[in-house]
Amino acid sequence: GKSLATWQAAMGLTSEQSMHTADVINALSNAMNAEAGEIDQIFTRMGPLMKGTGFATQDIAALATAFKAAGAEVEVSGTAMKNFVKVMAAGEAGLTPEKSAIYKYLKIDPNKLQKELQQDAKGAVMRVLEALEKVRPEERNSIMSRLFGEESIAAIAPLLTQIDTLRKAFDIANSDVSGSVLQEYENRMKTTATAIS
Repeated sequence: GKSLATWQAAMGLTSEQSMHTADVINALSNAMNAEAGEIDQIFTRMGPLMKGTGFATQDIAALATAFKAAGAEVEVSGTAMKNFVKVMAAGEAGLTPEKSAIYKYLKIDPNKLQKELQQDAKGAVMRVLEALEKVRPEERNSIMSRLFGEESIAAIAPLLTQIDTLRKAFDIANSDVSGSVLQEYENRMKTTATAIS
């Protein structure tokens, strides 16, 4: 309940949207290598920033899950998501010459990416990751470090090797997950009742 109230206050979600987000996070944690509480922590910290850059709540949850499932700690996942999105949202004017040159090397127009983030955040994320995936492995960490910051590599690098994890997370988060939390509660009640009898 506390998370739902926090999401409503910080992100302007209705109670229905908050419940849907809880269902999404629960479904993601059931299907992937990430605990619901960890996804919730990352989502609660990074959600307002990411929602402001164009992300749908379910896609924020999916990205948080994928970072966590790829093996990053909660703090590192949150920092990586923040840095990743800030650089994507910057546009040409907000980039250093070095970051601008890296985008050119990746064949990504930062102004188009900035617009795409507002219209299709999920697609924009995949485009950046797929461009990084094409970089020679020996150059990849250096490029990611210079683009997103040294502290983000621990979360972004493993995600690149598990890009299908993110695709799966996006698919789950955008499927019909309504009632996921209630279903889990009912299953636990049955288990508890069986254990008692």
